[in-house]
Amino acid sequence: MTTREARRLVELIAFGLRHIVVLITGAVDLVVWQMAAPAGPMLSATLVVWSVARLVTRRSGPVWLIADMAIAVGYICWSPSLLEGGVVPATAGSGSVAVAMIISVGLVARTSVTVAVTASTLAALIVGWSVVGYSTLALGYGLVLAAEWGLTVWIGRMVRRASQLADEALTEGNRAHVARQVSLARRSFEREQWALLHDTAASTLLMVGQGVAVDPARLAAQAKRDLATLELVPLDDTGTTIDLVAQLATLVVDFPIAVRFSGSKSLELDEATARTVVAAAREAFNNVERHANAQTVVVHVEDRSLAISDDGIGFSSARERFAARHGVRNSIIARLQHIGGAATVSSAPGRGTAVRMTWPVRSDESTAPAPIADPAGGIARIQRALGYGVVMTAGLMALFSVPPPGVAGTEPTWLLPVLMATNVAGILFAAYGIRRSWPPVATWLVIGLVFAVAPLQGLFGESVRLIAGTSWTLLALTFRCRLPVSLAVVVASWIAAFGVASVRSVEGAGFAVLGYSAAGSGSLLIFITVLADMIRRAERTALAETNDRARLAAAQAVEDALQRDYRRRFDDLSKAVVPLLRGLASAQLSSVDPAVRATARVEDARMRRLFAQSVSFDHPLLQELQPSIDIAESNGATITFDIAADVPDIPATARTELLVAPSMLLADSRSRARIVVASSATDVTISVVCDCGADAIRAVERLPGDAAFELITLADETWLKVRHPLAELSKRT
Repeated sequence: MTTREARRLVELIAFGLRHIVVLITGAVDLVVWQMAAPAGPMLSATLVVWSVARLVTRRSGPVWLIADMAIAVGYICWSPSLLEGGVVPATAGSGSVAVAMIISVGLVARTSVTVAVTASTLAALIVGWSVVGYSTLALGYGLVLAAEWGLTVWIGRMVRRASQLADEALTEGNRAHVARQVSLARRSFEREQWALLHDTAASTLLMVGQGVAVDPARLAAQAKRDLATLELVPLDDTGTTIDLVAQLATLVVDFPIAVRFSGSKSLELDEATARTVVAAAREAFNNVERHANAQTVVVHVEDRSLAISDDGIGFSSARERFAARHGVRNSIIARLQHIGGAATVSSAPGRGTAVRMTWPVRSDESTAPAPIADPAGGIARIQRALGYGVVMTAGLMALFSVPPPGVAGTEPTWLLPVLMATNVAGILFAAYGIRRSWPPVATWLVIGLVFAVAPLQGLFGESVRLIAGTSWTLLALTFRCRLPVSLAVVVASWIAAFGVASVRSVEGAGFAVLGYSAAGSGSLLIFITVLADMIRRAERTALAETNDRARLAAAQAVEDALQRDYRRRFDDLSKAVVPLLRGLASAQLSSVDPAVRATARVEDARMRRLFAQSVSFDHPLLQELQPSIDIAESNGATITFDIAADVPDIPATARTELLVAPSMLLADSRSRARIVVASSATDVTISVVCDCGADAIRAVERLPGDAAFELITLADETWLKVRHPLAELSKRT
């Protein structure tokens, strides 16, 4: 539930609480009590009509609140002197209206408004009750109302804070999902860029490795093109910075056109951003050299931008403009957009061309993993605080239920101590259970005891003043229960009170007190129960979002580690391929040299395997096979790999059984090996074809284990097929 939804729901509940209580109070006045003057029925009727109208129209705003307040204050002041019958009619109705006003406004209004409403209501209550001689009772009840006002304001703030924490959890969860999508998109982009080499460097190496006859000049040009492509492939960002100005100066050392620098003399950028900007600048310089016919190029560097402008011929025709824009779009704009930047090109015939690039500032905060906050823990603390507030209010209500001198009822003298002792025991039990759960059996035994003892007051006496205190105790005891359970217990306590009153044929005054109490205290109890459930739901939402974010963070951490490993392997591959391509481009290496051909075959196989694994690189099977593959490749073996996309997750113990034999053969492969991982509806299969030695074959034949495998040797070729049933895998998960 969002903050806005929670606020609207609380406002709606508070509005309904206020006017329903006022409506019930006015109706009880008209039905039960005798009026001391004709103004009495008019006052109560006004209360009823106004409440019905307000519930129907549901208008809100300062003017309507002032009108509600005026009618409530008028009733609280005058009703005690207009209702005949003693202390009950003089205090019960006005007390219920006072409770409704203070609580309903305290939950949703600003503190200054709630203070004004509470002070006005208490003043009216003290004046009205003092006129009929109950000033002492008014002061005591005023203290209770002040405490309830404080509790209400506190509850309102806690509900708002809980909803804010839930909002924060949802926001952080959305950010985590967005960050993950961005990471997945970036990873896909990087691997697409790497895969482009399949059509460039891999093709060149394959051609050399297979001894294809090719013109040396063509081969050198193709090798130069491959080198340029390799420079554009994103590699691992080591966290270091690069001086952009120095890189640009190095870029134009042999540039045939005069270049002048302006702006910043030095600009440190993170490695990824610097590489991207330099690659885009290289394309801009190439365009100037090929098309501009310029005499001078100006390079202007600022903190977040780079401008490269020339004094060339510009775009002299629509066709040239389109061709230039098309090239720039693919070679410059796309690069800057990938890092969150932008590039623009402006040109006019005879006025030269200007390329402007901008990029965002990458902060350490943006690249570091965000800590996993614990909004659910904050909401849980809020919920515990609300529980303790309910316990304190239950204790306060129990104390207030002790009759003051001169207002005692007709119940036996032993009854009040028994009821008070039961309430206190229940309150203490509930206080301990707010933080540490009691066994359910113990909780329900105490609830049953309090519930059973409470009706004794109605059976042995006429007063029902302890029913409100008992209901608060029951609310405290069921505070951690589900909403239907807590509501059922609280409502049942009032139903039991009405039932006892019916059995004893209590007169109208007794029913009136119960009606007032149900309207006032009972509505407040139900309201707090609903608010507590709202906080619990907010906690569940926050906890689910936090767990989801933690799961995403863990998955992201694993993927980042795998991606770094993939980048490292590609970087290692590039370090081996680049010298070979440079030798071919400069004609220092000959494509007919057997050693060059052998190296080209190995590197071509490594490159093609790495590209083929780009989708399945993070599969645990491939990760655990990788050390054996590395050993084979270090021995000069050419390894090819094919893993099906639908291979299921495999437990660690099953992976060990599946991979022990293939790993032994791979590590002993001499010149070539092929690995195929496939799955069917019934099993997972790993197949290895290689030219390993006899010792490795004998070692595999002696392997114990439950994994079924077939081993066939023909001349210098060995074929191993390991199968593991999916039923066994499911048992181990």
